[in-house]
Amino acid sequence: MSPTHSSPTTSTRKSNPLDRFLQNLFFHVGYTASKIPALVLLFCFIFTILASTGLYFIYFETNPQKLWVPESDQTVIQKKEFESHFGGFFRIEQFVITDIDPKQDNVLSPKLIGIIQDIQDEIRDITVTYKNSHGQLLKYTWYDFCFRPIPKKGCMLQSLTEYYQNNGTRIEHLPDLRHIWDCIAGTKSLSEECRSSIGVPMYDKTVLGKTKILYDTEQIQAKAAFTTYLLNNEPETNIGAKLWELEYVQILKRAQQKYKDEYRISFSAERSVEDALSSDMTRDVPIIFASYLFMFLYVAASLGQLHPIRSRIFLGFAGIVIVIQSVLISGGLCSFIGVNATLIISEVIPFLILAIGVDNMFIMANALDNTDEKLPVPERVGLMLSQVGTSMMLASLSEFLAFLLGSLTKMPAVQAFCVFAAVAILVNFLLQITAFAALLSIDARRVNDHRLELEPWIKLPALRGKGLSISDLVRTGMERFYAPLITIPWVAIGIVVFFVLLTALSLVAVFVKGLKMGLDQVNALPKDNYLIDYFQDQRAFLDLGPPVYFVTRGNKDIAQEENQQAFLDLFNKITRTEYIDQQSAASWMNDFHQWITNPECQNLNKQWYDPGHLPAEHFTHWLSEFVNADCCVLAPTICGFRYKGDIKFNKNHTDIEATRIMAQTTTLTTQDDFIRSMTAAYFTTDHWENVTQPHLDSFPYSVYYVYFAQYMYLPSVAALNGIIASAAVALVTLLLMASPSSSIFVMLAIFMIDIDILGVMALAGIYVNALSVVNLIMGIGISVEFTVHIAKAFLQASGTHKQRVHYALVTMGTSVFSGITITKFLGVTVLHFAYSSIFEIYYFRMYLCIVVFGALHGLVFLPAAVVSRGANGEKKEDKHIECAEQDMIGVKVLLSV
Repeated sequence: MSPTHSSPTTSTRKSNPLDRFLQNLFFHVGYTASKIPALVLLFCFIFTILASTGLYFIYFETNPQKLWVPESDQTVIQKKEFESHFGGFFRIEQFVITDIDPKQDNVLSPKLIGIIQDIQDEIRDITVTYKNSHGQLLKYTWYDFCFRPIPKKGCMLQSLTEYYQNNGTRIEHLPDLRHIWDCIAGTKSLSEECRSSIGVPMYDKTVLGKTKILYDTEQIQAKAAFTTYLLNNEPETNIGAKLWELEYVQILKRAQQKYKDEYRISFSAERSVEDALSSDMTRDVPIIFASYLFMFLYVAASLGQLHPIRSRIFLGFAGIVIVIQSVLISGGLCSFIGVNATLIISEVIPFLILAIGVDNMFIMANALDNTDEKLPVPERVGLMLSQVGTSMMLASLSEFLAFLLGSLTKMPAVQAFCVFAAVAILVNFLLQITAFAALLSIDARRVNDHRLELEPWIKLPALRGKGLSISDLVRTGMERFYAPLITIPWVAIGIVVFFVLLTALSLVAVFVKGLKMGLDQVNALPKDNYLIDYFQDQRAFLDLGPPVYFVTRGNKDIAQEENQQAFLDLFNKITRTEYIDQQSAASWMNDFHQWITNPECQNLNKQWYDPGHLPAEHFTHWLSEFVNADCCVLAPTICGFRYKGDIKFNKNHTDIEATRIMAQTTTLTTQDDFIRSMTAAYFTTDHWENVTQPHLDSFPYSVYYVYFAQYMYLPSVAALNGIIASAAVALVTLLLMASPSSSIFVMLAIFMIDIDILGVMALAGIYVNALSVVNLIMGIGISVEFTVHIAKAFLQASGTHKQRVHYALVTMGTSVFSGITITKFLGVTVLHFAYSSIFEIYYFRMYLCIVVFGALHGLVFLPAAVVSRGANGEKKEDKHIECAEQDMIGVKVLLSV
């Protein structure tokens, strides 16, 4: 049986002094905007034009390093230092060949080596032509770009064909794979005939994947063959290199088709990811456009009524224009002050501002409809804004401060997002209480004159009754069914228990399943991109990960005996580091000692046979000779020239500025592997410095460190932003609502929303990264829209808790549901059809969670919690008790009111 309510829509409680001041202020703002609407709109238009001129200076930051890692981060500093000594990292091109049947254990055969040779021959013949900055027409081949580790020798190529020195004649008449066996597991592994075409010893893990050595039959089996090209990464040749890579990709695509019946070929070029992301954005533009179009159409259709006069299609469109103005002004002002934009901002900010703007538009339009139409229009608009202006200010100021304080984070992309969002929210609020209020007054005058909206020059006779509208249907459902149901005490208590259990289960999911960090490369690609096969094959078959360099500084003292020993100790620690492939590590110091003390290697009679240390006075001179020496004849693993790029001498070769030790990681298949491998490498160098305490210092460097450095502090960034945003919301709601208990309920609802979203992330395997952190921060802002308006409406009503909750749901609940909830749900649903997995995961799934959990907690949990709180003492409650007086009782009010 439904309880009765005594005119909840007209009964309001006496407000506190601050509330009365704000109501008076907003009345005058609305009254003035309605008196001079044309002047207000002209001023807003001129301000938009002036502020938008700042977009001329807008700069979209696309460099991932500058997006996610601050310039002050140690990985950025160390990357710059590494490149200043040893140059930039290579441009890597790689293709993988596996058997078409995944059940086959062996892909190796003379035919396969011949196919690899044919593909390499075609790649070798690529010639690209382009004009340089001076207008000169230049022609380039692979030989102009390739990495040459040994001066005056050929290009370095990691391929099975290098076991045959890339000799086409030998490969063409290859009878069997006996030579491969001899080079990998037999007696010839260190011989000259098993070295590459430039004389470098081969390492089977760089060219074969998932290798098995069958000693009984003397055979080598492997599931995959890898071929890798290393190109120099130099600014003056990168334009040509990128053109060369385009041809390389086309050759591999043709090879895929040619050998598709026998082999699976996957491949990657250095430019592939960038190309994929660019095409991905282009392909998803129609989906994003459709998402916003759906929301625009809904707002235009539902803001008014299905009525020849009371429709508000133009007003809805004008409201959307105000949202666009807010985004343009924010972009212009932020660009003026030098804040760089990002693609995240262009994708997320419009969604966020549209959510807030649409909610406020519905609130203002519905509040105006509830005023007495017999009053003059300026008074109606003033009364409307005095009723809802405080609530809108409360929500907007909470969101503004939350994002503004969130900009204090040190992650550049999150910082920029927070600044743009804060400015856009503030501008949107100011435009709505001025420009949209002026538009409402113009529309109200049109309705009073009985003029058609789309043809205002046509005046109709007065029509009886009102038309049908979505807001009216929602209001009727709220008033007759939903509000009476949710205000039944046992129903309310049951709802509260359900939501508490839901939050508890979400916490269990977070702690048991855990939140994984990272951004899977596969998810960042279009669903049909060729790189997906490559990344999958790389994870499945590659036995080595990316190279890691251990750089030492302060090398002027490295010649000292104690520092030589410390350096040797560092190498030993590196080989024992987790995620480092022990066989891949190579130290110039170890080989240098052997070269000096091995009489078979010395071309000069140095007469020094103490392997413990080398004389400091000869160290640099002998080292300079070593790095220019060929491999020893009787000790072929000792090759000085291979370390030429690992030692940075000064100009006179009298001192050593920096050195490096190269190793490769083991297979890194997950994001967690990359993070842990980086952590392990830093632990090795830090422990070496702390324990050995040499006059040297060391740091590890790999090309992926700057991209994964963010995960070293991302949890703390996310937690700090969440705390700051929540504290800002709590402070503003407490000051403007003057109700500690209501502020507690609002904050509790927002806290539960974020916990539930984290629970879904844990269960659905959504990674914690900058995208999800931005979404979580945005979630706090949108959650304010779902909760604060209803809480404020409850405080303004008088009567019992049931009556006040009923009033809040009928007045504000209608606007929240028909405004932000339906609008966002329609827009989010379309994103499910995006080509990119990143859109489907981080925008569709996470946005859907924000909308669903926000609506459920704002429209279901919050009213039920308030009813449950007042259930025990409702019979004794005086309906004229001041709201502010109740809240001064303190925390006890949570149980007694």
